[in-house]
Amino acid sequence: MMAFKQLFNGIFGHFFIRVLVIFISFSFLFVVTVLPYFDHIAEEIAVEQGYTLSNSTLAATTNALYTKNYPEVIDYCMRIVNGAPNILFMVYSKKDGEELVIHADKWRMEEKKFTYYQYQFQKNANNQYDNQSYIITEVANGFGHENEFNYSYPIKIGKNDWGTLTIGFSKAAYVKEINAFYLAVIVFTLLASLLGAYLFYFSSRKVRAQIGLFEGAAQRLVDGDLSARAPTNAIGEVGSLGRAMNVMSDNLQEKSTRLAQLVEIVEQTNDAVILFDHQLNIIFVNDAVEQQTQYKRSYFLGLPVL
Repeated sequence: MMAFKQLFNGIFGHFFIRVLVIFISFSFLFVVTVLPYFDHIAEEIAVEQGYTLSNSTLAATTNALYTKNYPEVIDYCMRIVNGAPNILFMVYSKKDGEELVIHADKWRMEEKKFTYYQYQFQKNANNQYDNQSYIITEVANGFGHENEFNYSYPIKIGKNDWGTLTIGFSKAAYVKEINAFYLAVIVFTLLASLLGAYLFYFSSRKVRAQIGLFEGAAQRLVDGDLSARAPTNAIGEVGSLGRAMNVMSDNLQEKSTRLAQLVEIVEQTNDAVILFDHQLNIIFVNDAVEQQTQYKRSYFLGLPVL
C-alpha cells in the first residue's frame, strides 16, 4: 500500500497522474468518436444482409408467388426466420393490397397495413446497392419490436412490378457487437492503466532512490557537512545534476576552508585588525585589538570609524 501511495507522490506522481488523465481522456474521445461510425456500420451491415437475403429468398419463392403457392413461401420464410436470430419478420406486400406477414412461429394474410410499402421506389428509393434500389429504415416498435432495421426491396416477376419484400432485422445483434467493442475498450483502458502504473513504479524506483540520495546529501550540506556528495552515476539529467551539485560542494568546501584559514590567521596575528561595513561601522576586531586597547570586543562592534 505504501508503495502504491508513493507512486502518486512527488514529481513522478505529478507526471504519472497527468499521463493517466491524458490516456483515459483519449480513450473516452475515441469511444465517443467511433460511436456514430459504428451506427453507420451497423446500417451498412443490415443493407448487405438484406440485399443478400432478399435475392436468395426471391430466387427461391418467385415461382411460388407467381402461382400463388403461399404455403411454400410461408414454409421457406419460416425456416429462414427461425434459422437467423437477428431476423424478426418477413413481409410480402403486393401492389393490389395483399400482405403476407411471416414471423418465426406465425403468419397472417391481410389487407395492406404494413406501412413500408407506402414508399414508391420510382420516387423515394434513391439508395443503391449493387445497382438495385432499396429502402432501409430504423424503427422503434415496428410489429411490436424495438430498435430494428427494416430493409425493403422491390419484387419484379418478369418485367412486372409485383410489390416489395420487407425484412426486419433486430438491431440488438448490432448493439451487442457495439457494446462488446465498448467493453473491450474499457477493459483495455483499465488494464493498460494498471500495467502502466506497474511499469512506471518499478522503472522509477531507481530514479526515486537516487533522488533520495540527493535529498540526503542536500540535507547534510544544510547541516554544515560540506563533505557530502551526490551520486554521479544517476540516469540522464539526474546524473548531470549530481555532478553539478558536487562541483558546487567542492567549491563551497574550498572557500570554507580558506575562510577558516583566514580567520585563524587574523585571530593569531599580533597586529590589530579592524573590519567595518560600507557605513563605516565596525563589524569585527581581532584578539590583538582587545589586548592592545584593554577593551572587550563587544565595545567596538557597531562603533563608527569616523
